[in-house]
Amino acid sequence: MYRQRQKGETPGDSPTPQSGPSTAPPQTAPSVTPSHPVCTLDLVSGVLGVQVHESAGVIEWHGGLRTVAPTLIREGKNYLHFDENYVRNVASYAAAIPGSRFIDFLDSSSYTDSYDLVVAIRQSLSAGRPVVVRNFDYLPSFTFTEDGLRRHFGIPPTMSVDIHDTERRVVDFGNPHVNGQLGDVMAGINDPDQCRFVLSIPLTHRSMPPSIRYVHCCLVYYLS
Repeated sequence: MYRQRQKGETPGDSPTPQSGPSTAPPQTAPSVTPSHPVCTLDLVSGVLGVQVHESAGVIEWHGGLRTVAPTLIREGKNYLHFDENYVRNVASYAAAIPGSRFIDFLDSSSYTDSYDLVVAIRQSLSAGRPVVVRNFDYLPSFTFTEDGLRRHFGIPPTMSVDIHDTERRVVDFGNPHVNGQLGDVMAGINDPDQCRFVLSIPLTHRSMPPSIRYVHCCLVYYLS
C-alpha cells in the first residue's frame, strides 16, 4: 500500500512504497513481437541422412530455425544423447531480439566506416556482451568446400588442427582431441558414422572479413 502524497510533493513525484502486503493485481510481462523475420535458413536438407544418420531427430528453435540433433548411432541408440538433450534444452529458450539485456545487436549498414563498426563490436565484447551484426553481406559466392576455404579465407586443407571427436569425448571427457589436418575433417563431413569438428584455427584474424579483421582478441591490445 502507498502513502498519501505529502505537502510539497508534485503529482510527478514517485510515491514511496510502505511495508505491508500489496493489494495490486499481479503484473504479467508484456508480449514481445520479434523485430526480425522468421529464420528461413534450411539446415536440415542435405544434412539429415547425408552428414548425420537418417534416424537423427530434428530440433525446432524459437524463430523458426530447425537443426539436426547431434547423433552417432551405436547399438541402435544415439551415443550422443546427452548432447542432443543439451541442444534441445538450449533451443527451448526464447530467442534474443534487439533490446535484449544480454546481447547487443548492430546494423552494419548504419556504419559508413568499417572501423567504427569494429570499435562498436569491441566495446560490447569488452563489457562481456556477445554481438549480432545484422545486414553483414560478405562473400555471397562462398561454398563450404576445401577450395572455398582456400580461396576466400586462405585456409588450406593441410593446416594442422586439433580435432574434437565427440565419440572419444563420451569415453574421456577431458581428452576429446585427436591430431590431424583440416582436410581430415572435411573428408568426413558426409560420413554419418563420424561427428567431429574444429574449435580453433590458427591465425583466424587473417581469415576474417577485412572490415572486421581487427576485432580479433589477440590484436585488440596492440590496436587500441
